[in-house]
Amino acid sequence: MKLTSALALLIAFIVIPKVEGASFDGNLTARSAWEKQQNGGLLIIDMRRPGEWRATGVPRGAIMLSLENHPSGFEGFLHDLEALLHEDMQRPFVLICRTGGRTSRLLPHLQKLGFKNAMHVSGGIFGNPSSIGWVGENLPMSPEGLTLSDLSKK
Repeated sequence: MKLTSALALLIAFIVIPKVEGASFDGNLTARSAWEKQQNGGLLIIDMRRPGEWRATGVPRGAIMLSLENHPSGFEGFLHDLEALLHEDMQRPFVLICRTGGRTSRLLPHLQKLGFKNAMHVSGGIFGNPSSIGWVGENLPMSPEGLTLSDLSKK
């Protein structure tokens, strides 16, 4: 069942790259995301796979919430995202992935679901031809990020 959910989500990303009626003004540079996080107004969510986290580390202060490896699929990812936001669909947050591709395809879907202040790091961790990423900006990384269970202990 998990494989079916993951496959359906992957197909949706490939086949339906744009959602009608969803705004797409949530692009942030890595530096802008970092500065907003440091000012206390932004939650950074690293949605890459666990192997990617282990290989590179995680942006300092980011929360690790993998979309592709979530044990409950897309629905579980959304449930945990809502928990991170304390059920506040208006709370600003930014998603980051490897190069900005996954987050750019997911962002309009989240906005359509009511996450109006969802944003993404357009260059991701490593950057792409149109945007410098987190590493290219020489922003701080940590060997491990926070998890939802870490935050619930506080």
